[in-house]
Amino acid sequence: NPRVRLPCSAASPTLPLACSAEGGENGAGPPLHVHAAAHVTGQTKFLGDRSMQAGECRAQFVLGRHAHAEIVAIDCSEAAAMEGVVAVLTASDVPGANAVGAIAHDEPILASSRVEFV
Repeated sequence: NPRVRLPCSAASPTLPLACSAEGGENGAGPPLHVHAAAHVTGQTKFLGDRSMQAGECRAQFVLGRHAHAEIVAIDCSEAAAMEGVVAVLTASDVPGANAVGAIAHDEPILASSRVEFV
C-alpha cells in the first residue's frame, strides 16, 4: 500500500497524494513528510544545486569520532585561528530550540551533550 501515488506524467504540475499531512492513508498511520511530493517528483531544490554567490561562506562540519559518546568539552580555538575562518559555531550558538525534523522536531541541529551518530 504506497504512501504516495505518483502522477502518470512527469509534466503534471500536481501530485495526487494517497494520504494527508495529518496521517497516513485516509488520515490513519504515520504522517506524510511535508516535502514528500517535491522529493519524489524531482522538484526539490538543494543547496548543492546552486552556485556560490559573492559574499557567501561555506560551512564545514566536524563530525564526532565516536558514536553514542558524551561530549565533555569542545575546544574551538584551533579552528577559530585558521586562516579564512569567519565563525565557529556549536550547539550553544543555536538560537531557540536546537531541534529539527521533518515530522517531529526531535533531532538536534548540532550535538550538545552527546554524539549520537558518526
